[in-house]
Amino acid sequence: MATLYEPEAVSRRSSPAAARKVQFVVTTSKHCNLRCSYCYEFPDLGDRTTMSSEQLERMYRSIADHYYRCDQPVVIEFDWHGGEPLLLGADFYWRTFDDQTKIFDDPKITIRNNVQTNLTVLNEPLVKLLYEGFDGVGVSIDLFSGLRVNAGGRDSQPAVLENMDRLHQAGVPFGCITVLSRRNRAHLRKIFRFFAEACISPRILPIHRGATDAQNDTDLLSEDEVLQAFVELFEMWVESPAPIIIEPIDTYARDLVAALSGRKPSYYDKGKWESIYIVNTDGNLYSYADLFDVPLSHGNLFDESMHAIVNGARHRRAIDAADARMRATCANCRHYGRACSGYPMAEESTHRLNPTPGGEGLTCTRERGLLDHIRRRLFELGVLSASGELNRESEYFQRFDPSLRIPR
Repeated sequence: MATLYEPEAVSRRSSPAAARKVQFVVTTSKHCNLRCSYCYEFPDLGDRTTMSSEQLERMYRSIADHYYRCDQPVVIEFDWHGGEPLLLGADFYWRTFDDQTKIFDDPKITIRNNVQTNLTVLNEPLVKLLYEGFDGVGVSIDLFSGLRVNAGGRDSQPAVLENMDRLHQAGVPFGCITVLSRRNRAHLRKIFRFFAEACISPRILPIHRGATDAQNDTDLLSEDEVLQAFVELFEMWVESPAPIIIEPIDTYARDLVAALSGRKPSYYDKGKWESIYIVNTDGNLYSYADLFDVPLSHGNLFDESMHAIVNGARHRRAIDAADARMRATCANCRHYGRACSGYPMAEESTHRLNPTPGGEGLTCTRERGLLDHIRRRLFELGVLSASGELNRESEYFQRFDPSLRIPR
């Protein structure tokens, strides 16, 4: 969530220079037409409760009041999730985009809207919305797993592929998320080939824990298995001529190249700036690490000032817990502050296989292992010289040069 959410949609609008970015992942409704067994919303997928226009307006005003206080420009990105967000229809989003325009009137604030959809329902008004209304579109498609089924158990993949073709024909750029699980791990090369041939940039997201600790035990991959999958993806990407990026591989490689090229150290500081918040259907605000754990909610954006919430005791508790996880895991890591800010341990580690509460005993298998592998390969491939400088004469240089990257 780089993060779970950031690169999943292909964006058509760039951010202002020197602006800070914050994402609000908004679950407008849990209602969904699919029943993916691994979904952390699985028990609530039949619930049609939806955020009202009035509630969204109150949320916007609470958020606006907080970020108007910032001295520098801020990009506020609303990432619309569900359930299936497109079940709400195009008019729902056009109305709320109009409300955003009225409420966020400070010139320092830029608003962006992305949507993550299962793309099983698509009509002309929705195509127009995806083309003209959203700044980024992400499509969820789990290849070769058979896990994304409707309530009757029917695989949704044929309909999604057909609708992806419709988006291509309509000129709507999009990215994809594919959940990597024990069901499709053996098909990793075929998954990569699918995206390479389609020229679609995906995020490969290892399956998380579900609504209960035991929900995804059958399909969860160990951290060692995730690391090996990421190493294989890196090697496929290096050797492929396809003009795509694979997340999170691209972020790891980009940050490592920057670190080896002398970039200023960077540390995740949740107390100074939190880059992702999750808003549940009831208005409760969470850090990603505490996703929908009601006792760990920071407050409610429908009823409370975000400025008060961010400066309140419940948010302070989340900050302290994240700092503890980082102290327990990151302090002695060679990549900390260089290729890795510590964010994965602060915010993502709680969703992984067998995390230990409170930070003690957490491991950083996937990030540290993959960064070690990429570092070694960058020198072996001649992309970096012995002194750590980019070697423009290397035949692999174009794959790693930041100035030649695909626009995000």
